[in-house]
Amino acid sequence: MSRLLIGLVASAALLSQHGNQAVYATAGDPAGPVRSTDRQIIEVLQYGLEQSPSFRDVVATLEFLGRPVSVERGDCNHRGIRACLQVRAGGNLVVRLDPEQPIDTVVAQLAHALYHAVEIAKETTVTDDVSFRQFYDRTAEHACATPVDQCWETQAAVTFEALVARQLARRSSDALAPR
Repeated sequence: MSRLLIGLVASAALLSQHGNQAVYATAGDPAGPVRSTDRQIIEVLQYGLEQSPSFRDVVATLEFLGRPVSVERGDCNHRGIRACLQVRAGGNLVVRLDPEQPIDTVVAQLAHALYHAVEIAKETTVTDDVSFRQFYDRTAEHACATPVDQCWETQAAVTFEALVARQLARRSSDALAPR
């Protein structure tokens, strides 16, 4: 947890040094830390970057750690889970998500998955699906309905999702408030 805090502090320093332009450009940038070719997902990324300071921080942390994440439209193969992190060949990190929900919900779910990506990006030994499973077997709670299914959860990612959701809700309520 302390290494994550150091990463987030370093990311905040990176943001203050370089301004928001570099981070905002990452949504559709194929060389950015979080990338997608799906137009709707790019819109979700842009919205998250614009509306949530914590979302910006997690993207900046991934940039600082040098471990890019691709975001794709798709199912997670676990009932009720709308966004998930996978490790593909070569250690490539991929978030799969369902963008066909309210945008605040999708951004919060993506923030949750990106937090997991930070957990993995800090671990240089996680380079494939086997080491990915071994890492979460050691560090997380099993979160699937059956022990055969392979899905895990960390309280930190759950808390981070809630933080981003609160930030988005606050921005939405501020926008609706009479002036």
